[in-house]
This record gives sequence, C-alpha cells and structure tokens, in this order.
Amino acid sequence: MIGIHIGMMAVVLILWIGGKAGWIPYRRYVEPPEYRKILLVLLLGNLVGMCITWQNNQGRVLQDGCYLERPLYGQGNRTEQFLASVEEEEVIISMSIPQQQGEEETQEKEEKKLSPQEALREAIRKETLALNEEKQEQDKYYLPSQVNGKHIQWAYPADHSGMILMSLAILAGILLILMKDRRKKQELEKRKEQMLCDYPNLVTKLSLLVRAGMTMRRAFSKTALDYRKNKRDDEEPRYAYEEMLVTYYEMESGVLEAQAYENFGRRCNQAQYRTLATLLSQNLKKGSQGLLDMLERESVSAFEDRKRQARILGEAAATKLLIPMVLMLLVVLVIIMVPACMSFYG
Repeated sequence: MIGIHIGMMAVVLILWIGGKAGWIPYRRYVEPPEYRKILLVLLLGNLVGMCITWQNNQGRVLQDGCYLERPLYGQGNRTEQFLASVEEEEVIISMSIPQQQGEEETQEKEEKKLSPQEALREAIRKETLALNEEKQEQDKYYLPSQVNGKHIQWAYPADHSGMILMSLAILAGILLILMKDRRKKQELEKRKEQMLCDYPNLVTKLSLLVRAGMTMRRAFSKTALDYRKNKRDDEEPRYAYEEMLVTYYEMESGVLEAQAYENFGRRCNQAQYRTLATLLSQNLKKGSQGLLDMLERESVSAFEDRKRQARILGEAAATKLLIPMVLMLLVVLVIIMVPACMSFYG
C-alpha cells in the first residue's frame, strides 16, 4: 500500500511540473491559485495518509512463538483481530485475550455444521487455549505456531486508514474544482441579473443628461465618474457602471469613441447593452438627431422588461413557497386530527 502512496506522490509531482511547463491546460478549469491549492491538498493528504499507513502497517507479520500481553486483572478481556495464514488459506480471526490471574475462557459449542473457514478458526482457538493452558503464564498469552500439523503465520490485518485519507484528499481536490465552476456560474448569473436591473436607470440618466444639453460622450463620462465618486469601499460593485468606467478610461487613453462604445457592449454581453452601444455608435456616424427619441424609447422598453422580469421572479418565489405552505398545512392537520382521533378511540 505504501507503493500506492508513492505513485500518488509521483502523480502530484507530474501535475505540478506539467502545470509549470504548460503541458497541462489547467487554466481552462481553474485559476493558478486554485490549482496550487488543489495540489497542496493532494500532497498533504497523501503525506499524512502515507504516514498513517506506514505507522499502522509496519511489523504486521508476527514471529513464531509470539505472545501478547494480557490485560491487568479488572480490565476485562481484550479482543484482537489477526490474519492467520495456514499454507495457502487465510482467515481473519478474533482472539479473546483473557485478563491476568488465570481467568478461564469459555468456549461455546455449536451444533450446526461448520464451514471450512469456521472449522479452521475453531481449530486455531482450541490450539491457542491448549498452548496457554500448557504455558500457564500470568501476564503473557501465546499464539500457536502450528495447527493440525500445518504452520501458522500470524499478522495483523492491513490498516486502510491512510488509503481512506488519501482518497478523501483526492475527493477534496475534485470538490474544489466543482465548487470553483459553480461559484463562477453563480457570479455570472448574479452579474447578469444586476446589469439587467441597472439598465433602465442608466439609460434614463443618459437621456436626461443629453436633454440638459450635454454631448453623449460628456454624459457617458459624467455617469461613470459620478459612480466612481459616490461608490464606497465596502459597497458591492455595480457591474454596468464598472464597465462604463472602463470605457471612460479607454476613451481618455486615446481609443476611438465609437470603438470604445462597441467594446462596452461586447464586455457587457447583454442584448440591451449591445443595443445601447449600437445607438451610441450611430450617434457619432449619423449625428445626434433623433438620439433623444431613441433613448426614451429604449428607456421605456427597459422599464417594461424590468417589470416583466420582476413578475417572473415573483412567480418563481411563489412556487418556492408552495413546499413550506404544504408542510405547514400538514402540521396543522396533524395538530387537529391527532387529538380528535385520540378522543374518538379513547
């Protein structure tokens, strides 16, 4: 079993070297810090498991004529489990080691026919009892070297605690990967819902600023800068306005305004934001004529979409509440019916 742990160490080493050299495309599934964390869990779990396996399984084979220490008087009998090998046959046998002061063991006689392994166990027990009656040692309990003229090799059954720990480490690594994917999907879904929720207010604010006489670039920049100014450090980021800030920085760094708007729609990756980016780009190409009307129509449409989404979320919440309501109904029925039934049958 130590060989399995060594093989696992080699696998962890290959994964580490392969990740460093770029042979293993782990970035498709996890980020580098997560990958290092998974390798660390596998390494530590395997090391601890190997230590447990080595500690619990070393010296498993006992020598001929070996004996076990009897428990002190008053501690009661102690049961040990052994793997007894008689030629090519192996049986796991539980031996009851009596406490000191010459306590006699009782042996139950079974009338049923014994199987070959049960007969071998019974023969080993008889031989053990006979040997210890012959030795008459107060503090030692001997194990026989032969039974029915055949040699017995005594050993403790293999301990699999280390292997279980190593398996748990592997399972923990797999769970870390799955949790990473699930967390990423939840963050994307949360980002999508938040951006859809912020879209109507964003469009309305742009429309009001343009109607007040600002150019579209200045209105866009003012909206982004106002968000940066009013955002607190402990406040959750608003992803739509964060993308507007990125677009503002792009324009300030020399990116063409039309290209910056297109990048904004592409990064948001929402149909509504791509529509807004298209409107802003067309404003540069065709002029601002009709832009206010288009923004107002887009704002009205966005609010309608928001109300429709709110109704969908409300219906989903009502559906989720059905199970607790049914459970409460069952509790009420039990409270009403049980006393009635008890009084009826009483």
